[in-house]
Amino acid sequence: MSMGTTSPLPRFNIKNKGVVKGIRKSALFFILLLMMFPGQQLMISPSVQAEQTNKTFRVWVLTDTHAGGSSYGINNTEVLKDALRDSENDWGFDWDIALILGDLTENSTETEYKDFINTFKVLTRHRREDFFIIPGNHDTDAAIDIYKQYIDPLGRNGYYSGMDNAYRAFYLENVSDDLNGYTIRVGNTLFVLMSPTWSNNNYYKYSWWDSIVSNTPSDMNILCFSHHYLFDSGIFSLAYRPIRNSGLFSSWLQDHPGRIDAWLSGHIHWDYNLPDTTYVSSNWGTTFIDAASL
Repeated sequence: MSMGTTSPLPRFNIKNKGVVKGIRKSALFFILLLMMFPGQQLMISPSVQAEQTNKTFRVWVLTDTHAGGSSYGINNTEVLKDALRDSENDWGFDWDIALILGDLTENSTETEYKDFINTFKVLTRHRREDFFIIPGNHDTDAAIDIYKQYIDPLGRNGYYSGMDNAYRAFYLENVSDDLNGYTIRVGNTLFVLMSPTWSNNNYYKYSWWDSIVSNTPSDMNILCFSHHYLFDSGIFSLAYRPIRNSGLFSSWLQDHPGRIDAWLSGHIHWDYNLPDTTYVSSNWGTTFIDAASL
């Protein structure tokens, strides 16, 4: 599905990679394919060799892993391990970085956070640092210190999180005070990742988001990622709540049609038996996708 606004260049594509072998039927994976054009500089850390421009950059987007819980009698932590293994197997798919959009754990206990982090040990071709992670409403029930200790976006608690910022391919910028929002820049594309505030599990910091997207140069693509979906975007489910203050975001999008190229979210679990549920939509010149539970 080709996307973009008025740019004469092919900006990026979003492809549904389907079900990876070994994962239960409800698990879907999306790959964002971004074209790096000549003259675009990658925002990378000094210790990581720069990627060449004019190549395809692949982003794996997954969400709602719910480590520590179970679905359909299957242990969610083991499902995540299988997904990580399968992504690197011969029947898997290539990816450069992965984004996990929240609900990492089932009950936000320290044990579940440990289980979640330990799943990355099954990787053989990628590192823990290749994952850019934000919390969801299931995770914000925990003390924020536990999240900072094990998810550790800034790489300050490597003993617990396994994070080593020396291996981060891209810098985190615009990091919010409670570490539940940040941006990364890849060539001519800005990734904006954000989650609900710690005290209100479906309320988002609009002023933080607005200060970023309103001041991003017009020649930059903007991709937004959140745990909850945006109400009035066309993504909808009677069973799952949207961003509580969606109106602020949708008003901005109405006033700036096409400025946000795509908005991907989680929270809604793919279940074809759910009535009145929409997973892919387009509004205000933006493509909206629910990336589905793992």
